[in-house]
Amino acid sequence: MTLVFGLSQCKKNDVKPVANNGIKITLSATYGGAKTVFDDGSFTWNTSGTEYIYVGCEGESGCIGTLNATGNGENELVFSGTLTTTPANGATVYFFYLGNGEHADATTLDFSDQTSGNVTDFHIAVGSATFTGSTDFYATLQPIMAIAKLDLSSFGSENIYVYGDEIYASATIDYSAGTITKQTKGYINIGTGSATKYVALIPSTESQTTVKFASNSHDGSKIFGTGIRAARFYALGNNGALVIPATTVSIDDDGIVPGLFSVANTNGIVTKMVRFSKGNLQYNKTTSEYSFMDYQYYTVETTDQNVGDDYADQNIISLFGWGTTGCQDTRTSSSGYQTNYEPYSTSIASVASGSPAYEINKYGYGPDHYSSNEYGLTVTNKSDWGMHAITNGGNTAGSWRILTTDEWVYVFDTRITTSGVKYAKATVSGIRGVIILPDDWSTLYYTLESTNTKSAAFTSNTITLSDWNTKLEANGAVFLPAAGCRLGHTVSSVNTQGFYWSSSCWYNTGAKLVCFNYDEFYTLYIRYRFYGHSVRLVRPV
Repeated sequence: MTLVFGLSQCKKNDVKPVANNGIKITLSATYGGAKTVFDDGSFTWNTSGTEYIYVGCEGESGCIGTLNATGNGENELVFSGTLTTTPANGATVYFFYLGNGEHADATTLDFSDQTSGNVTDFHIAVGSATFTGSTDFYATLQPIMAIAKLDLSSFGSENIYVYGDEIYASATIDYSAGTITKQTKGYINIGTGSATKYVALIPSTESQTTVKFASNSHDGSKIFGTGIRAARFYALGNNGALVIPATTVSIDDDGIVPGLFSVANTNGIVTKMVRFSKGNLQYNKTTSEYSFMDYQYYTVETTDQNVGDDYADQNIISLFGWGTTGCQDTRTSSSGYQTNYEPYSTSIASVASGSPAYEINKYGYGPDHYSSNEYGLTVTNKSDWGMHAITNGGNTAGSWRILTTDEWVYVFDTRITTSGVKYAKATVSGIRGVIILPDDWSTLYYTLESTNTKSAAFTSNTITLSDWNTKLEANGAVFLPAAGCRLGHTVSSVNTQGFYWSSSCWYNTGAKLVCFNYDEFYTLYIRYRFYGHSVRLVRPV
């Protein structure tokens, strides 16, 4: 696509910047050396007067102006505007076309929401000319973004996100250098599936790029063999859409619950997404294997684990002291360092307070480390049970993890969802707990009461097993049951309180977690590590 612009600007020395000096732009869009993104091969300006050109000058941060369209026309358009300072004689003047409309912040461009379906909103073209004293310029603008024409009909009617190692959702403009640089790696929301969908991509630096796609219950990918290159139009053959096949994510597929949850963002751009496991984590002492409970509303998997029994005699463990992943911190010390690291480790309640044994049992859970980065422990990450293989979760070590406390807080308190609903207390098939809704949850699936209300009662929503299976879980809802807690060998508060560990420790004595009961809810709570609490793993998307 070749864009030919005639631009009028300010002169040097005695000539002051002049507004409305009739900067003329001539546009020619042909198939030439690079395709346009439009099926008919044409490029036309918006004739309603909403096209803008942004201007910068070589080596000068103050020479920035906005030129707006003052005339009508499809192949020719007049732009005019005022620069803040006069360019130096011989300096390069840069011209940026940043898509349809005027940008409130034209320094950082956000491409994370492309649900409008109008790819012209995400065009970028850059040109330049040398200032020689004349206010009239001619410049050829070259497109910067890559455009892919995709067939995503196999994803159905769910919102689709584009992501990958080389997928960036924002870019930074340097007006004094005439460059645009990728900035934030993140997820791009492109709306619902369609047989023809255009997606604008920031060029990559890799020779090969895998572009990935995800919706609540589907995954897909496409390898771009030569990477993502500027001004490229990626299509099938001459102008067909690239078909992206989708695989279905179901409750029985490697233990994953359908439903996408954002857990972090940077300047409003989602940078991390996860799917939750199909149930709380449990450990079998006989086989030394980890697995997920078969259903999200289970608090115990078998009758082998009875509430109130001596925990030391139980074979199935589902309430873990923090950091009891079976991996010991090899450092040694008489006290303070990890001594209880097996999944079935319990504090000894009968040890006298103040004795050395008491201190070891009180603090000796998890590696003795405090990290400000909030993702578990930077030493070996031995606080995260996801380092182990899960027999009914793909059986691949390292594919799962638990959320940091910052991520838990984000899920419940900060996250932006389509419906505005993030969570609700509820009773599912007689089990009390908290329901978390995915980012793209629709209230048409099921209407919950007292949503986003921490003081709500579990009785705010009484949900039948049938409704849970067909209307909530099938559409990505996650349920955290009130599975109680363990102190020493005694289990209590089952179906009354819920405690879910994060991977974030609190100095060398405690760890952070989510805690809720009949009328309270804390997304940032701290307890000593020897308490036994629930673990719910997530798989990063």
